[in-house]
Amino acid sequence: MSPLSGINAYNPGLMPRLTAEWQGLKMSAGDVTRLKPGDLLSLDPACAAQVLVRLGNIPKFFGRPGTSDAKWAVQLTAAITK
Repeated sequence: MSPLSGINAYNPGLMPRLTAEWQGLKMSAGDVTRLKPGDLLSLDPACAAQVLVRLGNIPKFFGRPGTSDAKWAVQLTAAITK
């Protein structure tokens, strides 16, 4: 079965939101409330090397961050099949 199967069975013309996120950053609620534009968030190198890609709210792939044609990109490395 394709990792994309069933993602949009009810409306094939409507594409779900695609997001890529890093896991592993831990912050207190107080720190989160003090975030502002320009702040830098330090990521553990092991966590920064793996990206979770979601279609809608459903985790579908793991990937590796990088660039392609001078734009940020994610290379898909594995499908999540559960």
